[in-house]
Amino acid sequence: MRILDFIRRKLHRLQPRPGDATRVRCCDNDEANWGKGYGHEALELALGFAFRELNLYRVQLTVFGYNERAIALYKTAGFQREGVYREFMQRDGQRYDLHLFGLLRREWEALNREMP
Repeated sequence: MRILDFIRRKLHRLQPRPGDATRVRCCDNDEANWGKGYGHEALELALGFAFRELNLYRVQLTVFGYNERAIALYKTAGFQREGVYREFMQRDGQRYDLHLFGLLRREWEALNREMP
């Protein structure tokens, strides 16, 4: 699965110290894969690796405001919207905001304790 390999490669290139923070990027531009849960599974695996194996304190990401599917995925995973870079990018004659999301280890742990 390409998306899982992409995330694994990105996380393995990190050399964080315990308690550090990092950014993660999760994307699959192949529409044939949309709606099958691959993104959710990949993000959960990446977060588990980041918090359990790398012992990170925080994971953050950015996403453009037009990417509603990704925003919904990140919120489901527990990410909190922390900020907005207003009118950050122009695409097809329209300006779009760039949203900053963050997830702390304690928030991720609380969500994962509640899950069966």
